[in-house]
Amino acid sequence: MTFNLQATRDVVEIITGGWRAQALYTAVKLGLPDHVEAGRTTRSELAESAGVNEEGIQRLMRLLVAMGVFEGNGSTGYRNTEVSAALLDGPSPCATCACSTARSSTPPGDTPTTP
Repeated sequence: MTFNLQATRDVVEIITGGWRAQALYTAVKLGLPDHVEAGRTTRSELAESAGVNEEGIQRLMRLLVAMGVFEGNGSTGYRNTEVSAALLDGPSPCATCACSTARSSTPPGDTPTTP
């Protein structure tokens, strides 16, 4: 049996797909692309702005950088990429996709009711 590197990569992609989707969802829910765009770029600034633990932000951002969502690091600062720019709050190509659901407090599939 020969070793197929592409098949191995495909398996890893399948296994980690859920983690990557959850990381992206969390970034949008915390407004990280918007915080970076506003100039809050270090891990401490992002943690404070998002109201979360700095260690957690560091871990999340390390994954998001590896995924190509952001560039940079926690010490010198992060920068938006084309991917994270598409996730900015406001009019964007992503405004009608599932990503915009993360910004809402209404769970996906639920219809908000008005009193």
